Amino acid sequence: EEKDEPGIPYPLDFPSKIPTNYGSVILFTGFKKNGKTAFLWQICSWLLSQGKSGFIASFEIDKKIAVSCLTRSGLGAAPKDKGELVFVMDRYLSNVMLYDKFGSVGWKALVESMKFCNAKYGTFFFVIDSLMKLNINMSQQSNDCMDFMNALCEFSMETGSHVFLVAH
Repeated sequence: EEKDEPGIPYPLDFPSKIPTNYGSVILFTGFKKNGKTAFLWQICSWLLSQGKSGFIASFEIDKKIAVSCLTRSGLGAAPKDKGELVFVMDRYLSNVMLYDKFGSVGWKALVESMKFCNAKYGTFFFVIDSLMKLNINMSQQSNDCMDFMNALCEFSMETGSHVFLVAH
């Protein structure tokens, strides 16, 4: 018998639920090229297929590649024909907003955009890939990193949104 734990149900044997609570911030970390982003694309595709709306800020890949990644994650392969592509666009991409910025970005502007999307569109989940592309002063004299994490936690708790953060 499956234990009823808080989280978003996910159709995998393990984990059976993405370990989220109301207003959570989840950090994906690990070695380069070990599947953090690929796993996150799978989570995004599944949430989108469930009718949840998403905001994806991927600073390491172009928006066209992001759409391709979502499409492939949703289908498990490249679309075979135009009909399959239209199906995927409808099911997975009609509820997603892509933050159109490649390279580095200021974290305050990003958080403001997240707040806007949540207020205007009721966006349910937010992806930030990658922490290393945010203009955060990491010196010991700066509180930038702490301020950013506090802003994310406050945002997720105030809105009930889920934030997935990738740190390479």
